[in-house]
Amino acid sequence: MPATHTSPLRRTAPALAALALGSLALGSWAGATTYRSVLSAAQLDQQSTATVRGVVTQLRPEAVGEGLVQTIVTIDVDETYRGRVGGQIEVVAPGGELEGRRLHIAGAPTFALGEEVLVFTRGRTLVGFGQGAFGVEDQIAARTLGNAVEEAPIRLDLRDAFGRPDEAEICQHNRLDADYNEGWALRGADTARVAPGEDATYALTLVKGHEYRVQVCADGAAGALGLHLVDEEGVVLTKSNGRGRELELRFSPAETGAYYVILDVSEPAEGVLRSAAALSVEFR
Repeated sequence: MPATHTSPLRRTAPALAALALGSLALGSWAGATTYRSVLSAAQLDQQSTATVRGVVTQLRPEAVGEGLVQTIVTIDVDETYRGRVGGQIEVVAPGGELEGRRLHIAGAPTFALGEEVLVFTRGRTLVGFGQGAFGVEDQIAARTLGNAVEEAPIRLDLRDAFGRPDEAEICQHNRLDADYNEGWALRGADTARVAPGEDATYALTLVKGHEYRVQVCADGAAGALGLHLVDEEGVVLTKSNGRGRELELRFSPAETGAYYVILDVSEPAEGVLRSAAALSVEFR
């Protein structure tokens, strides 16, 4: 198999709609917290720009006005489930202890050094005030940071909740090995975690005179897959939809130019927020 086996595809950035969270605490931080709306796990994921698992490595309290304190929490990232982040992120947690003064906010999470956590964030803000922070133990995420929401408990198995990329990539590699023997060459490959209602879009330059094949291997968590190839005007040139783990489409462009491959998933298994899918583009 040639060294280009894992050459990357260029994934386009999705447009981010302005979201009214509607779940911030009522009143000031010094008072008790209530929520205008209690968010499901899917809503936390939808409203986040980054979702990561990692370990708390620094807590930095700071004053924010007379008598108020917030804590800047540094997390070393072990796995990114959504968004593009580096090796560390910072989130802001209301409350904390500064110069002998401690402020506790009902409903706000309390972080501890060395603790493994899962956070849903928009910039440095936790989604849903305290709802977007979870403690993690043995790959199970739950609101164990003093921020439990009794009317809507959430327990996420991180082995499945955000897809299984390794499983999708094994399927992809097996297919690419077989395709190489049939004369196909790899144009590019990528693995994405995709939620229902979203898509993963890839920009490609396709050359007249070549035949192209787009293949998807999913992790089995999505009940249905969809592939679309569109031109610069958004016109659908070919598509393929189906159930199961694998899907493909073929296309021979009449003209060299820019095209877009769009992948979507639907009907995920229970407890799954995102399905992992490995996509490859081959030509001959």
